[in-house]
Amino acid sequence: MIRKWTFRGAVCCILVLGTGWPAAVRADLDWEGLDSTRVLTHADWLKLRLEVLGQRLSFPAYRVYVALDEDRRIAFEFLASSGLADHLTETVDREQAEEIMTYHAEGIRNQVERLLEEDFPALWNRYEPDKDFIGVFRGPGPEWDDPPVTIGAWQENRFTWQP
Repeated sequence: MIRKWTFRGAVCCILVLGTGWPAAVRADLDWEGLDSTRVLTHADWLKLRLEVLGQRLSFPAYRVYVALDEDRRIAFEFLASSGLADHLTETVDREQAEEIMTYHAEGIRNQVERLLEEDFPALWNRYEPDKDFIGVFRGPGPEWDDPPVTIGAWQENRFTWQP
């Protein structure tokens, strides 16, 4: 049995080496299609950049989604993990929790403002954070399959608790 395996292994190695493996494998992508120009609106480009920004700002304890809402405001959704949501609503006092959520909202706002200033100067000139930037903080529902519950909201540059 050992001799058969050794012989088979040697035959496989000879066949593999004899056929030139490892040979370079080429993909069959149409590079001309990748080099072509695509027209994209500023709105579509902003939506994509906001989505990527939200992913960049996310961590294991929370997820951040940033998008344009139906009123053309920049809106974020901060989805806290169960541990963080419990910490914010049960462990620390309301004043401390409010400071934590204000810190996160201001950080998201600062990143959005930097994005607008650097990449969307026409929008940056008319951007008013009091009116154009809103958000919501959510945590998991009480049961496994319940939808998220709202903890608070960010509007007019301040945090307010939701009942």
